[in-house]
Amino acid sequence: MKLRRDVLVAVLVTFCITSALFVVKPIGSQTTFQYDPWADINDDGKIDIKDVAYVSRLFGTFGDPVNKTALLYNVNATLTELLSRIDQLNATLTELHSKVSKLETLLPPKKIRILPIDLSPMDNGDQYYKIPSGMLGGGTFYASIMLPNGAIVKNMSAVVYDGLSGSYQIKIELVRMQKAPPKVPYSVNTLASIIFSDPGAPGVLVKFDDTIDYPIIDNENYAYYIEVWFEVYNTNYELRWIEIEYEYP
Repeated sequence: MKLRRDVLVAVLVTFCITSALFVVKPIGSQTTFQYDPWADINDDGKIDIKDVAYVSRLFGTFGDPVNKTALLYNVNATLTELLSRIDQLNATLTELHSKVSKLETLLPPKKIRILPIDLSPMDNGDQYYKIPSGMLGGGTFYASIMLPNGAIVKNMSAVVYDGLSGSYQIKIELVRMQKAPPKVPYSVNTLASIIFSDPGAPGVLVKFDDTIDYPIIDNENYAYYIEVWFEVYNTNYELRWIEIEYEYP
């Protein structure tokens, strides 16, 4: 009985020793490494066998090492210098814009002049006569004009010469007509209007209108023209010229 107990104890001891020999004890804890862009040789966003192969091909070569810290400092310094130059250029551009704005305020407004030669009769039966200095007329005449799109009309002026005091009337209008497809109703608006009548004495007459309706030019939707109406044909008075003054916004 005692022998059997000794054998059992011997077996248990042998089993414990054997188990202890085959137990693998881990050495340290497993670490998950982060992506290192410096180790990504081909800059494809991952570190794999391609990077290892490239380094292995260069194994045993020599050269001057790169000071990565100094390289980063140089890049930062260059970027800072470029940003400083951009700020200087922006400041210069702002100053130039300011100077241009001041110059624009000093420049005279833009003008276009419509001469009698530019006018055409509305009706072939209208009576008129053009001379170098002006136009004698009876009836209605018009002239298409083209102002810069977005320009602002400031005023319209006109000059008439009255050679003899008498009853007459000349009406000048700056008009816009809405562009519309055929058979579609369109609108006509008057921007400015001037009326000449008997002044009581002969001479050169100058009038202007600065109460402008619809002053912003819209060439996409409207066509602009001058319309002149002579009450009667009379050789004693003549239209010299019409002028439109405008400016940019």
